[in-house]
Parts: sequence; C-alpha cells; structure tokens
Amino acid sequence: MTNICVPVFDNDVTAALAKLKRVTQRTGLLREMKRRTFYLPPGECRRLKSARARRSPTSGSPSAWSGPMATATPSRARPPMRKALIAAVARSFKAARTSVGR
Repeated sequence: MTNICVPVFDNDVTAALAKLKRVTQRTGLLREMKRRTFYLPPGECRRLKSARARRSPTSGSPSAWSGPMATATPSRARPPMRKALIAAVARSFKAARTSVGR
C-alpha cells in the first residue's frame, strides 16, 4: 500500500485537501481502492481486461491513431468485391459516354 503524507501549513486544511486529492489521483490510489472494493472472479477480470484493451487507442492499426484529434473508430476500407463492382460500372459509363459522342 502507498503511504501518502500531506503537510498542513498555517491551519490551511483546504489547501492540504486539494493537494491530497491531486496526489491520490496522480498515484492512482483511488482507482485501486475502487477496484478492490469487491471480488471479481478470474473470468470476469479477463473479460474486463479484454474490453479495456479493445477500447485502448494502442490497439488496432497505428495509422488510425495518427494524431491528437484521431477518431475512436477508424474508417473501414471498402471490400474488394465492392471496389471491383464500382470499377466495372465506371468503365461501362465511360464506354457508353465515348460511344455516344462518335
């Protein structure tokens, strides 16, 4: 367990409480206490851990997280079948347009 000591100067308790809050937040003590308030079975721990990993910005493709304003869900590329269909339709329109002009 982490020992935290916050000195109180000139009976200024509000400043000491603010500093205590910052220190506990920085060390992650409150998060750890909340996590340990009740028992989680090992299977539940694994499920939560994998869910946390899926939400993590480090998972997935690195190009999807390229900047500070990156979105949480990267855009998906079109399936190859759809790309081929679009290319075929574009070729047919292009062929029809050139044959009409002649």
